[in-house]
Amino acid sequence: MRKAPPPAASAARVRQRVLVVEDHPVMRESLVESINRTKHLCVCAACSTMAGALRQLEKAAPHIIITDLSLGNDQGFAFIEMACSRHPAIPLLVFSMHSEAIHAPRVFRCGAAGYVMKGEGYTCLMAAVCRVLAGGLAYADRVRPTLLRQFAVSGGAPSVPLNEEERLVFTLTGRGVAPAIIADTLGLTAARVAEITAALRDKLHLATDIAVTHCAQLIRESGAGTSPPA
Repeated sequence: MRKAPPPAASAARVRQRVLVVEDHPVMRESLVESINRTKHLCVCAACSTMAGALRQLEKAAPHIIITDLSLGNDQGFAFIEMACSRHPAIPLLVFSMHSEAIHAPRVFRCGAAGYVMKGEGYTCLMAAVCRVLAGGLAYADRVRPTLLRQFAVSGGAPSVPLNEEERLVFTLTGRGVAPAIIADTLGLTAARVAEITAALRDKLHLATDIAVTHCAQLIRESGAGTSPPA
C-alpha cells in the first residue's frame, strides 16, 4: 500500500490563488509569470477589464486580488469598490504606477487592503501579498499618517461622534473579531451588528463594510486602539 505523504509535504503543495487584473498586456504577462514561479502562489485568472474581473471573481474563487488602477474610464476605482462590496472576504491589493500619496486614501475608502507602487518592485509586492493574506494591511509607513488624518483620530477612535454601541463594535472589529462573535459578546443580534456597521460606514464616509474593518484595524495598528469591553 502506498504511504500517504507527510502533512508538511501536503501543505507545501497548497498554493494561494491570485486573480490578476491589469490592462497592459506585457505587464500582465510578466506579473502572471512571476507569481506562478513562486512556491506559495498561482494565478487562477488574469483579466484586463472590470467586467472580466467581476466574472472571474465568481468563477475562479481567488484567495486574493491584485489589480491596477488603470482599467479605463476610471473603472479601476469602480472595480475595487464592487469587488470589496461583493466579496469582502477576498482581500484586494492595488499594484499601480500612480502615486500612492494621491490614490491610496481613495482605494482605502473603497476597501482595498493595500497599495504598492510598481516602482517598488516585485519583492515589495510579494511582501505585501503575504501581509494581506495573513490578515494585515499593506500600506507604506509614509502613507499611514495620511490615512489616519482622513479620520481625524482622537483618543484612539475617529473623532466623528460615535454612540456606545458603535464604539464597541468599531473597537472589536479592529481587533479582528468576527461579526457573529461581536454579536455574542455585546448581546446583540447579527442584524443589529450589521446595522451598526452600516452606520459606521456612513459616518466615516467609507464605501464598503470591509473598509470599516480596515479603518478600525489601521487605528489599532497605529497604537491608538481603544480598550475592549469587559
